[in-house]
Amino acid sequence: MLKLCKKNLLNNWVFLCVALYFLLLFTVPRGYGIGVVLLALTALIVIPLSLWKKQKINLSKVDRNLFIMFAIYGVGLTLINIWHNNPIKEYEHGFKFLLAIPMFLLLYKYPIKPIWLFILVMLATVIGAGLGYYNYTHYGWAYRATVVKMNTIAYSSIIQLFAFISIIGLILVKDIKNKLLKWAYAMLSVIAFVVGMYVSVLSLSRGVWLAIPFQILLVAFFYYKFYKKIVIVITLLFSLGLVSLYFTPQTHIKSRIDKTFKEITAYQKGGTATSIGSRLEMYKFSLLMTKENPILGTPRQEREEKLKQFGEKKIINSSIKRFKFLHSRYFEMLAQYGTVGIVLLLLLDLFVIIAFLFRFKSSNVVTKATGMVGILVLVSYQIYGLVDSLFFINVGLLAYFVLLGSFFGSAPLDTKDDRK
Repeated sequence: MLKLCKKNLLNNWVFLCVALYFLLLFTVPRGYGIGVVLLALTALIVIPLSLWKKQKINLSKVDRNLFIMFAIYGVGLTLINIWHNNPIKEYEHGFKFLLAIPMFLLLYKYPIKPIWLFILVMLATVIGAGLGYYNYTHYGWAYRATVVKMNTIAYSSIIQLFAFISIIGLILVKDIKNKLLKWAYAMLSVIAFVVGMYVSVLSLSRGVWLAIPFQILLVAFFYYKFYKKIVIVITLLFSLGLVSLYFTPQTHIKSRIDKTFKEITAYQKGGTATSIGSRLEMYKFSLLMTKENPILGTPRQEREEKLKQFGEKKIINSSIKRFKFLHSRYFEMLAQYGTVGIVLLLLLDLFVIIAFLFRFKSSNVVTKATGMVGILVLVSYQIYGLVDSLFFINVGLLAYFVLLGSFFGSAPLDTKDDRK
């Protein structure tokens, strides 16, 4: 069960690239890019060569449709940017989805065993949580985490997602025959979940707290079929634990939530110079832009000019210009790409979840676990996207690609699965 992978140089190289991503993510400044760049470069060489040599990659219809949707999404955003005559940096998001296609194909052709993916996620969670807690106790949650060199919102969202993936991976423990390895794996899974969740909720990130109920329900649903009574007890205990953290003054969670409601009340009275006020002003600005250009959104230069005009007329607090993104994947898409962009985004989510639902429906427990990981990643990003821009920043989008691509490739669908 713990055998690394096939005796193939490319299999081992792909594993090394993915391992570098997870092990450097929280330990080296911008280390999250090293493994992904190597993976992308390998894909750009290997996949065209494979096609040139007429080596087939057997894709099921469901998986093939996902690749087609990635291409439609990337090309669609690119065409809108061309129409807007936007600067080249605006093309980056769409280009990344086009570049992800050969990367996903590489991970599909040279898959990593799911148990090793879970182990890498667990190790990254424990390392990242340790460094994050050190940062919290020594510096507090600054805008940029001093130790992990990452935006705090991105850090807390990714570490929380890793924590839930770690506990999903616990299901694979029953396939390990060696007792020592079995216990070591189980302990690593539980420890990763506990420490990952602890530091993520300490960050007080709104997206993290919004996502928790849905993530708990997904994981509970996954395990309920196997351990009904245990799932009910653990879910209740975990929920009580979160409530205890809420009422513990040292965590500042209750005060942060109380502050959120005060800022909403203040905004209704005209107070826009707060964290919540700034977000609501950004959402308001997005809706104003959508009203003016509902179909294809508004070019970057025009958005900047409009923001200046709205600020002068006191329609919008112009201080929001300091933010690179609108702190919501949905309002960001509306402002930049209009209703066409939103439709493309929702179709992308639909095709991703279909690909992983087919895996979740499998009778094979390992495949089922990889399916649940994909569903968890997608749902988490949808919820994070309500209040932050994780989907549009490098570290967030690369985490999305690596998690989905690795687990997608680790359990390829049979072509007969399309008929189920």
